[in-house]
Amino acid sequence: MTTGRLALILAVVMSATCLADSAFMKKFSQDYTAIGQDLLNNPCQMATIKNFVYKKDCATFVFEDGVIHLLRYVDNRPTTAIFVGMGTVHIDVPSHSERHGLQMASHKDAVNDTFQVLFVRMADDFDLELKKRFSFQETTLDWKYFNAAKTAQGEVFFLPRIEHTYDNYFQLIRSLYARVAGGYFWADFNRYTFTFDPNRPEEVAIGYEVEGGDVTVREGAVFQRSESNAFDDSLLSNIAYPTTVVDRSATLTMGGPDGRNIDLAESHVRLVVNDDSARFVSLFLHYNLKEDSIYFNGKPVDYWRRKDFDFIGIVLPQYARKGDTLDFTLWYKGKNFDFPFPSVEDQSPAPLVVNYKVPRGFNYIAPGMGAVTQDGRYDIFTASPTGLYSKYAHEACAAGFDTIPVTTKGGLAVNFLKSEGINKRTFTCYVPDEIYQPVTIGAFDYFGSFLGSPSAVFSFYVSPQSSASAPGLVGVPQVACVSEGMMAAVGGFHTVAGPTVARQWFGTQMRPKTDRDIWITEAMPLYLGAMYIQNSLTVGEFYSHLINRRDTFFTIADLSRDLPLVAGSRGEPMCRVNKAIWVVHMLRFLMFDTETNSDRTFLRFVRELSLLTNMKSFSNNDVIRLAEKHYGQKLNWFFEHWLYGRNYPNYDVEYSVSKGEAGWSVACKTKVRNVDSTFTMPVLIRLAGASSETKTVRQVISGNNAEFTLGPFPFEPKEFHFNEYFGVLAKANVSKR
Repeated sequence: MTTGRLALILAVVMSATCLADSAFMKKFSQDYTAIGQDLLNNPCQMATIKNFVYKKDCATFVFEDGVIHLLRYVDNRPTTAIFVGMGTVHIDVPSHSERHGLQMASHKDAVNDTFQVLFVRMADDFDLELKKRFSFQETTLDWKYFNAAKTAQGEVFFLPRIEHTYDNYFQLIRSLYARVAGGYFWADFNRYTFTFDPNRPEEVAIGYEVEGGDVTVREGAVFQRSESNAFDDSLLSNIAYPTTVVDRSATLTMGGPDGRNIDLAESHVRLVVNDDSARFVSLFLHYNLKEDSIYFNGKPVDYWRRKDFDFIGIVLPQYARKGDTLDFTLWYKGKNFDFPFPSVEDQSPAPLVVNYKVPRGFNYIAPGMGAVTQDGRYDIFTASPTGLYSKYAHEACAAGFDTIPVTTKGGLAVNFLKSEGINKRTFTCYVPDEIYQPVTIGAFDYFGSFLGSPSAVFSFYVSPQSSASAPGLVGVPQVACVSEGMMAAVGGFHTVAGPTVARQWFGTQMRPKTDRDIWITEAMPLYLGAMYIQNSLTVGEFYSHLINRRDTFFTIADLSRDLPLVAGSRGEPMCRVNKAIWVVHMLRFLMFDTETNSDRTFLRFVRELSLLTNMKSFSNNDVIRLAEKHYGQKLNWFFEHWLYGRNYPNYDVEYSVSKGEAGWSVACKTKVRNVDSTFTMPVLIRLAGASSETKTVRQVISGNNAEFTLGPFPFEPKEFHFNEYFGVLAKANVSKR
């Protein structure tokens, strides 16, 4: 990140809202300032320490010889420590997939490092353990140690920034106020950071400064504390969230030139407490939605929020206990938001009722929309969706829309919202009706042919602007630059209509258990959209589309930026999504019947997957078991690499053709690079003769070196096509001996 951008971020971020005048929040504000005060000449305590060992969860810090300062006191306890001297740190990453994640960031799957400067932020007993063994003297931090800390970047990565999910200062203070041995501990050394935050659902994180001069670290490994024992890949979705949303309602007054602004929102959210006790509650609201006030049980409540942060830290007037329900009301307004309602870490879906007050002359479409009444210049209606949502979308359309009802060949009712303002005279990339409507209708019929009708949807409304997607609401933009050049070669307008319509089956009503399970929610609509290209156009556009996505993934992966899919949204989006699409493609060709050239098994899997993911909360384990059911065998070898691991194989293949008494045979030698020796993958190989003879075989290749013979065949193979259908996400170099 450039220095100029950093300056802009700091200018925006370094202010916060604290909209209560209680004595508690006055102290909180003072403490928040204290833990960030300048270090130079800061009053502190200093000691010379030797052979001090401090263990924090999976990390062991050894302070061999040096000077340590304790600074920035809150409630007579230090919150910062600076060590200058010689030391070592060892951190084991107990999870297989998170070892791969750390390897992505640092090229190592564990931390074994020496350090000369260690910067600590703590709300645990680190200071008490030091004082048990060493004598401290009162002093101030002088230039020598200040400069060492600054040169090593010290606490740069701890500063609250918009790239962070949480406000680190808030997290430190909430732990300070209940200071215990298992409290907050953060350390920066060399290019690493180590975080133990008892108030995050996954408490341990190891970050790495991928490029020198970065102002944020890349969290390579994130996992639960040691006593959870949730380290096996199959257990990663078993996350104990502090709170869960059980009910939501809102009243939205809409406005703005395009009807998309929220002039005022009054949003009610009810949470249930899952922790044994809670004084602080984390809420998240899109940073473009600016809160005016927050109430708890009908009264103003203390809270803290930095500008341009989604994170809101709420301070309850007293402790809540496990099983208690908490009722919050938030008033806010804004524009350019993604989703208009507050959320928590647990993305479990919940009931929702929304009362809309919208400007007359605009057309609004929302799931579960009721009858519209009028009040002056506003239309008023209530949306009561029958389904449960973790995220909810509505569509606001400018005035001047006509509704064009169509019944597809498959019997689905589709209503196109025709806009006078969107036309070829106004927009360069306008998609004419003769393309826009048939391609969209074709997508409905294609998906309906093997998926049936979407649950609880009786008719669809297709909006020509925006990309909002919810049951019955299909945002297919009519201004899309996809008709010429490279986009035409990979599917043209089918690339827009296909995935968007597919979200009626794999969309906002999918219920991933955690962020670690989201990959399938991203992959399915996009891969089904690619299948629609294959069905409606040619195989050429289908594979061009997939290869374009594959090459994008290769570009990012070759820079070592590919996290395992199970890392969820921590992964770089283009890398994560494109890999996820290819994982679905590989599952398709694992299930492909080479004798009949049939996708029947895969389509049955997709159909049942749509029922599984839309009807209940699901995890990666559920998807794996369903895939194994249809595949007919265990798939642990597949998911261990493609879901829980990283990297892709490079195949070097040599083959020779010979004739024997039984017929023609093909001898193959294969080297597999860029993956470990346990990697196993079936590869489809097609052999073709001089005439129309052809044979496709599935060959399992295990390890880094493999030799095998194909055949015998009744014809002489003239063509050897390794990795037919591009059934493996791989690079291949094939030569004939």
